[in-house]
Order: sequence, then C-alpha cells, then structure tokens
Amino acid sequence: MRSARGSDGPSTSAGAVPDEQQLKPLAAWLRERIEPAPDGLQAYATDALGAAYPAAAEFAELASGVLATAVSRHPDSPLILWFRGEPVQTFNWAGNPPMSTPGRPRAHTGVHSTKVTQRARASSSSSSSSS
Repeated sequence: MRSARGSDGPSTSAGAVPDEQQLKPLAAWLRERIEPAPDGLQAYATDALGAAYPAAAEFAELASGVLATAVSRHPDSPLILWFRGEPVQTFNWAGNPPMSTPGRPRAHTGVHSTKVTQRARASSSSSSSSS
C-alpha cells in the first residue's frame, strides 16, 4: 500500500490507502517530522501511527504503520508514503497474561485461558498470525 503526495494537489496511490481528506493533514504532519539526516536521507517511520498521530485511529485498518520519505530536499518536494494496515492479533494465555500489572509479572493462579488482543500496531512481517 503506497501513496505519493505533493505539497499541493491530488495524490497518486496504489492499493488501499487513507482517503484524500485523511492524507492531506497526515502529509502535513509527516512533513514536520521528516528531518534530513547527515547522509541526506529524509524519512519518518513508525509501526504505531495512532500513538504518534491520534487522528490515524480513524484509519488504523489501512495505516497503523507508515514509512514516509521526501523525494528531494526541497521543502515542497512530494512525499512517498508506504502504509501497513492493522492486523488484529489475539493471543491465548494460560493463566494471567504476563505483565498484567505494570512493571511486575503476575504469577499463574490457575489453569484458565485469557485472551489478549493487540490493536493499532502494524505487522513487522507480511504474514499476521492469530491463535
């Protein structure tokens, strides 16, 4: 899933991406965060876009992760955006889930199953698993 966006005008996209009304403010927000590195690379990446940019919760299924780069160093250079959607992951734990108390693991108190669902994070691989 990718999208190319200039500072003004319509975007060009392939695959499932947020709509134009969502892309325009996201692109402006990303532009503020792309800083040139010493080697000239200009990029921003996150696997939890909604945590950094709360408006992204609206389109998490399409873009929970983003890699953004500017085509050139010019301030109005087009951005190229790659998105990763949200794979909802459910884990079955025997007993209480680990770290259920902030900072402290909890001992198993019985033989029962607890489900933990992870949302709003992009998958780090092309396959998503759920148990």
